[in-house]
This record gives sequence, structure tokens and C-alpha cells, in this order.
Amino acid sequence: MTASAVLAVLMLLGGAVAATADEPDADPADLADLLPVTTEVEVGPQLPADLPALTSLAVAKGGAQTVSPMATGCWTQRWTWRPRSAAGTVLYTFYHVGYWCASGTRVTAARVASAGGETRTPGWQYRGIVDRGAGVVSNQGRSFTQHKFTLRAGGIEVQSRLQCARVRGAASGGSSSDGTCGIY
Repeated sequence: MTASAVLAVLMLLGGAVAATADEPDADPADLADLLPVTTEVEVGPQLPADLPALTSLAVAKGGAQTVSPMATGCWTQRWTWRPRSAAGTVLYTFYHVGYWCASGTRVTAARVASAGGETRTPGWQYRGIVDRGAGVVSNQGRSFTQHKFTLRAGGIEVQSRLQCARVRGAASGGSSSDGTCGIY
């Protein structure tokens, strides 16, 4: 590949130029098949993180509910994101496990329990977590992580992606997620 062809690919994709040698490069001819176009999100099980949460679950099951509306205790839930190319190939994955505590109808604490990522397609590299945070906002235990992935082709970084994962834990013990960077 000529230098002008590499420059054309860089300008087209808007990527930054940097050289590293950790993983094999992608074939520049296949770059269109390596760009994320859709993201699949998978929710893991809601898990009690302490004895009061286990008790809340037992009370809820007695009333044929998933979780008591008056949950007490701490909870975790894992959410996993899988960006896919136009061809449907999983390019990389990243996950975030939110941790939050509630007492009755009030959320009292939040933190990041765990987070990480991995690549699934040659050329993509996982660069790690670049930002994280947690707190209680609007009676939700919110936590987030921001993950960095890069795509290399022809020895040059052609794309850098920052992907955010946020979990919002509720007083009931359940959670939801989105791709917001921050707790607000």
C-alpha cells in the first residue's frame, strides 16, 4: 500500500496516526468490514451482593415477584456490549458490572464492581479503561466506564473508538443501561 493510499484511508475514516506493534494489523482492503455499525447489548443476571439483598430476594419470591419493591441490600448486574460490522462480525466486546445499594425506596451507594474488554477481530486492539465514575443521582446508583479500542491497518492506527458503558441501579434492585459517559 502506498503512502498516499494510507493517507486517503486515514482522511476517509478520520482516524489519528500512531504506530504500535502489539497485534497483527488488519488488511487495509477490508477496512469497511471492520467498522462498527450496530451494537448488541446483553444483560446478565441481577445478583445480590450481601445478606440483606438475599433476604429481599426471598421475600420477593414468596410474593411471586422478581425483586421486592422495598429491596434492602446491595446488588450487581453485568451488561455486555458487542459492536458488529456491516457483515455481522463481532469486532470487540466490553462489559460493565454496576454495584449499588438500597434501603427501602432509597438508593444509598454506587460503584463500579468490574469492567473490561477484548477484541475479536484482527486489527482491533483493546487499550483499556480511560475513565470511570459512580454516584447516586435521581435515586439511581449510577456507574460508568469508558473503554478505548483502536484499529490498525498497514502499521498505522486508522481509527480510535471510545465506548461508554453505564449501569443505572434502582431501589427495587433492578437495573438498566445505556452508552452514556458520566453519572449525570
